[in-house]
Amino acid sequence: VIDLVPTYFTSGSTGTNSIKANNGTGLNATGDYSIAEGSGTTASGFASHAEGSKTTASGTSSHAEGYFTSAGGTASHAEGYFTTASSNASHAQGNRTIASGSGSIASGSGSTASGAYSFVHGIGSTASGTTTIVLGNNITGTELNTVYVPTLVLTTVRDYASHVAATADATLPSGGVYTVTTTGGALFRKS
Repeated sequence: VIDLVPTYFTSGSTGTNSIKANNGTGLNATGDYSIAEGSGTTASGFASHAEGSKTTASGTSSHAEGYFTSAGGTASHAEGYFTTASSNASHAQGNRTIASGSGSIASGSGSTASGAYSFVHGIGSTASGTTTIVLGNNITGTELNTVYVPTLVLTTVRDYASHVAATADATLPSGGVYTVTTTGGALFRKS
């Protein structure tokens, strides 16, 4: 009897129940319950998944995909081109981005999210403070719980006849931005 069903996967070199694509490209699944597919990928973390080309998933339950990406933190995810997600629950995507803060997200190109729970999107920017958000190019954000943007455009700002009218409007939340008709477009924040 001839077996007409090809064997697409085989056991990894080590690791309990690890599997790898049977394609001869030097990939390997060495972590318990890990999966490696693509070309030259390595899934060495427990229950990790590496796919694409020359990606490495070394963190527990991590996922690396794309080209030369690395997911080293527990439950981290790296995708794109030369991206690195090195901390727990971090995510890096795009081109040469780094998410090294716990729970951080980096996207764009050449940007780094090193603060815990920080977020950066842009080119060459850094979010290094805890819960710092940076949107734009070549910006460094360091302050805790602060958003950095190069230009902010508000498409809807409520206009009131007076500050008293703005304060009395229960639908405008505390901290909401508004203008007063007689001030020539200056912005105010409701306290």
